[in-house]
Amino acid sequence: MEKHKELYSINEIDGVTSISSPHKKELKEIGERKAKNFRTLTEEQLKNVTKNIIGGTLENIGLNEDWTLTKVFFPYVKIHTIYFYYGDEFGSDEIDQLKFLFSGERVRWISGEDLANFIDIMMNYAERIIINKEPFKPGKENQSEMLKNAIEERSPSFYFIINEDIPNIAEFIGGTFVKNKDYWELNKEIFPEITIRIKYTENHELMPLIFGEKSNMLENYEKDILKILTINHILRYITIKYDERDLPEICKKMFASGYLKKR
Repeated sequence: MEKHKELYSINEIDGVTSISSPHKKELKEIGERKAKNFRTLTEEQLKNVTKNIIGGTLENIGLNEDWTLTKVFFPYVKIHTIYFYYGDEFGSDEIDQLKFLFSGERVRWISGEDLANFIDIMMNYAERIIINKEPFKPGKENQSEMLKNAIEERSPSFYFIINEDIPNIAEFIGGTFVKNKDYWELNKEIFPEITIRIKYTENHELMPLIFGEKSNMLENYEKDILKILTINHILRYITIKYDERDLPEICKKMFASGYLKKR
């Protein structure tokens, strides 16, 4: 397998060198919690989780790992979940390890927070499938205050989108689009049989939805985060396309600290 040309750590994406970013600690904790779920999987089970649950590919990226699960988050944005099995080789309690690295031409655009949030959801979702655990669902799925606030803060940026942008945005997020005289919508399959829909009406209403056969295996909070992450990437398109315009301040906040330092 050809090695990836450049692999980035979360520290590099966050633009820190002398200290560890808070997201590095977060990813380390996720890896420590979730490694055991993959420990006893057969090769067939691992292939099923990779392809049919996460929608990724199994490969070897040349780090002497047992395997790497690569998930395309957005086009040119890859997340590598890397598994190492040690056994009792080092005489310690750590018999295996999950690490997370990143690659792709646009991966350093994405904030460390967005990458860490997506990995947390992806690993929680995979865990539920592996151990056959139902998600926690506190009551009816209503729009949370978190999602309401995110929509309110981000929707003014959508004013800049024109009809000619819509096919390009669909390609940018790795999805499809529908245009109607009263609205347009973007659809992105975030995991197999789980789709995020971002709908925007002529009345300037921003309406994110999530649906699909397997969407009931996500918690309500996770659904809201996935909607926000997709909207965030649309804001990155708007920022790149209309950089010379007087854009809302939220647009620049969508980018990784390391990327902003180089602009």
